[in-house]
Amino acid sequence: MMTDFQKKLTRRRADNAFRTLSDKGDLIDFSSNNYLGLERYIDHQKMSQEINRSGSRLLSGETNYKSSVEGEIARHHQAEAALIFSSGYSANLGLMSCIGGRGDTILFDALSHASIRDGLKLSQAKDLKFAHNDLEDLEHKLSRAEGSAFVVIESVYSMDGDGPDLKSVSTLCQKYGAHLIVDEAHSAGVYGLYGAGLCIEAGIADQVFARIITYGKAFGFHGAAVLGSKDLRDYLINFSRPFIYSTAPSNQFFREIEIRYAILKERPEISNEFHEKKAHLESSAEKLQLNLGGGMSGIYTYVCPGNELVKKLGNYLQEAGFDVRPILSPTVPAGSERLRICLHAYNSKAEIDGLLKNLKNYEA
Repeated sequence: MMTDFQKKLTRRRADNAFRTLSDKGDLIDFSSNNYLGLERYIDHQKMSQEINRSGSRLLSGETNYKSSVEGEIARHHQAEAALIFSSGYSANLGLMSCIGGRGDTILFDALSHASIRDGLKLSQAKDLKFAHNDLEDLEHKLSRAEGSAFVVIESVYSMDGDGPDLKSVSTLCQKYGAHLIVDEAHSAGVYGLYGAGLCIEAGIADQVFARIITYGKAFGFHGAAVLGSKDLRDYLINFSRPFIYSTAPSNQFFREIEIRYAILKERPEISNEFHEKKAHLESSAEKLQLNLGGGMSGIYTYVCPGNELVKKLGNYLQEAGFDVRPILSPTVPAGSERLRICLHAYNSKAEIDGLLKNLKNYEA
């Protein structure tokens, strides 16, 4: 007899949505989130290899060095305090699951990342979804919010490569006395002074209750920091279960993050290089009359409805030497399957042109 999980796998195969792990390391990278390629400038041989004390930071895993790095991170992003989590997923899970209590309301964008949604499932607060980047719907939902209200958005959305009007969202939150939370996973490192993020660039950082800075994107590493007040940091240390019950990242982990911040400050030309390649891609796509969506940060989309069709297109480009991955339903709604193209500072203009020309040839 087939078990329930075997039935689910069979159904996923039938829908042409079955996922597998694959290494495309020999192809030109247009799929990773490593927008700036900072690891090109790191000498890992010179990094400290000191022995780390394993354990939760509340028990044996804390060091003065870790708190010092968190202080540097907070200053870089013009925040009062920062707290490191082992991944962006755990940071969102840890924050969303504990900030709201019974009788409170958390409003979230319809295209919010899975980590945000999963965190909200663990929260005792009521959650309300508002239409993607829709200020009118957000205000309508805010007017119905009960208790303390929290609004959760992303400065750049990972599947569509677009973003909200941050200033207008902030103004709405102030109007209704709501706490604004911004996930800056795909904008940190790429926008703002020395990659401090879009909230800094928009001039609203001091109006934001919490920001999530993820290191698995432009920073080319892993982990994340939640930025906010000292009270928020203390609250998370006391009530965020993913933080409390996880083994602390090592000193080496913190050092990797610290070095990447130093590179952003010392080598602003890396960011300039990225934005130059970005302008080239957009100009070339316009000349070829390619209908690419997105464009904030390094994320571009090419909609090709249907799992089977978009997988064929992905295979065609991979056979041509380009690592571009299809995004299938149910990750995105059926009918909006797409290629997700990620641009990097290290992609040459010839590589960019080659990708776009192959895409145009397939379209023809």
